[in-house]
Amino acid sequence: MVGPSRWRFGLVSNSRLFPARVLELLAGERDPAVRGHLCEALLAQFCSEGVEPARRLIQEPPPTSDLRHLRRVLVATCKVLGVRFPEFDAWHEESRRDGREERLKIKEIEKLTFEAGGDLELLAEALEVRRLKAQLAELQLEEKRLRAENQRLRGVLEGLQSWAEPARPDRVGRNDPCPCGSGKKFKKCCLRR
Repeated sequence: MVGPSRWRFGLVSNSRLFPARVLELLAGERDPAVRGHLCEALLAQFCSEGVEPARRLIQEPPPTSDLRHLRRVLVATCKVLGVRFPEFDAWHEESRRDGREERLKIKEIEKLTFEAGGDLELLAEALEVRRLKAQLAELQLEEKRLRAENQRLRGVLEGLQSWAEPARPDRVGRNDPCPCGSGKKFKKCCLRR
């Protein structure tokens, strides 16, 4: 007799019950990660019933790497099934771009692994340096954007100040503040100089 610890619970993927049970689980699930796995299971079995739940899940912000993967699976499955939806063309292009970026990252990690001689500590250090360089580049871009915005705002402020200040006549009146900046009236300060 086989003990309970060796029992495996699951649905045979080619069973008619599979899509119905997964859709039932999907309807009651609140965790986005689990919902993503359930949608992916439906799509992996080429169940057209999984297209709409996956589409709705992908549209929920924020986009994560898991959702980008689900988007690639959805696009591939829909191509095979001949199913189209409004976002298909845009998501197909985004999936291609994500795939290219992912392949480039993998090649870079392979290169770093080779350079590190398989040493995981050196690889971790190289990846950390890469992350910090990317973070520095982002900060430099943000600094450049903020400097440009600061310069623009200074120009606006100068324009407002020149517009708000009345034009001073060339001649200073006796009771006007002294142009030397002392705060006294002109007649008590620099008139007699």
